Amino acid sequence: MFCVTTKTESYMDPLNKILQETFYFSTHDLRINRTGNLSKLQIARRKALSFNIILAILVFIFIMLGSLVIFWYGSLVSGTNVSAASYDNLVGGVILCVIVLIIIIYGIISGLIYLSKAGSKQIKQAEGVLEYGKTNHNSAYYEIKLGQSKIRLLTEEQRDAFQVGKEYRIFYIPSSSPTILSAEAIGADINDASEDTMVEEDEIIKKQINARAVVIVLALLTILIPITLFATASYPPIIRFVIISGLLGISVGFVNWAIRRTGGKQE
Repeated sequence: MFCVTTKTESYMDPLNKILQETFYFSTHDLRINRTGNLSKLQIARRKALSFNIILAILVFIFIMLGSLVIFWYGSLVSGTNVSAASYDNLVGGVILCVIVLIIIIYGIISGLIYLSKAGSKQIKQAEGVLEYGKTNHNSAYYEIKLGQSKIRLLTEEQRDAFQVGKEYRIFYIPSSSPTILSAEAIGADINDASEDTMVEEDEIIKKQINARAVVIVLALLTILIPITLFATASYPPIIRFVIISGLLGISVGFVNWAIRRTGGKQE
């Protein structure tokens, strides 16, 4: 007589598996979202995003003010600033400063609005049989509809993670481009053995942190490259050629480094 022993393993329906892989959440996150709350990992992601938005605002201000420095330095080097005390140059300078100030204020306000949305913890739930809505590939607009709810997705891959005619429940943070926190195909099995991802190991947070260095270096290059070109305007052609070649090499190197840094290219 033979005794057969069966090992019970956790099982996840393919409908739910593809959702978790596409939107980067775990069964643990889903359970927390069902209670109307964010998981620790989701909170950490929102905080990382908020930090990056603040950094982007500061970098934007730095670049705009730096553009004034470049304009002033370029005028000085080219000799057009010799009569800077003249009325025309003074008026032109004031107008330029006002325009830059308006752009900075607009950028700050837009950034703060986006920051407030990124920090939102308001969770909405959409439930029903899924249908595809409006689609615009050029505008990254892929709409799905569940009952009365319409949700915009940003990629075709995200939309294709859902099957038309199936019943779903989606948890998201509302905005013009909603953040999908988690989703499930109603009636399909989920993996009950799934564990929460450690914040330190989360790929999304790693990419957000890596992107910070890219943004800072980009801001510095945006200011330093034109200043360098102006500063070397009177150098002999051969030296200028070497400097420009060096700047081109730095730019190409930065692009490759930025792609690897943000995970766009695998080693």
